[in-house]
Amino acid sequence: MPVGKLHYFFSPSNDGTSENVTLKIVSELSETIENSKVSFILKKPFKAYEIKMTAPNEVNPKIIQSFESDDHSKIIVEVALNIPKNQTTIVSVAISSKL
Repeated sequence: MPVGKLHYFFSPSNDGTSENVTLKIVSELSETIENSKVSFILKKPFKAYEIKMTAPNEVNPKIIQSFESDDHSKIIVEVALNIPKNQTTIVSVAISSKL
């Protein structure tokens, strides 16, 4: 395990009340951590939707899967990503309605 600290913050809360969530990761680790998994919980739009993600290239984000919550009100998006050493990284996931 790399030596150092890892802090993360979701904005707004990662509780399914918003259609977009941003994750800020502050790494004080001595090594990059590859293929970490993060779950984003987003409010499901009433219409058909698409998922958009933004992140720096070195994070190499990939959507592993997305699925509805049991009550069909939320979308859970599981993302694999790298956490670069000694760096602050921001990853955003958003759901938008298709027309």
